[in-house]
Amino acid sequence: MRSKEEKINGKKGYGWATMRCRWCTSNLKNRVIDNYLKKYQKEGYKEYVGIAYDEQKRIKDKEYPLVRMENDGKGLFTILLQQRFRLGRFV
Repeated sequence: MRSKEEKINGKKGYGWATMRCRWCTSNLKNRVIDNYLKKYQKEGYKEYVGIAYDEQKRIKDKEYPLVRMENDGKGLFTILLQQRFRLGRFV
């Protein structure tokens, strides 16, 4: 595995994403979401993340309703069916 500082064909890169080197989650998901939500910071938004109760070590600074409800994710579909919004073609 090469570091992000190594050059291949004159370009810097991270190499393939792996379990040890998960740059794609931070660069392609978290950073994009955070930059988008910064526009609405004054409106007092809350970002909800679907981390299950048994994954508490992953908790950071967002809202985690499954952890608050002590739900391990197995009853998630039931919870989603009780919501007021439509889930589209999946339900």
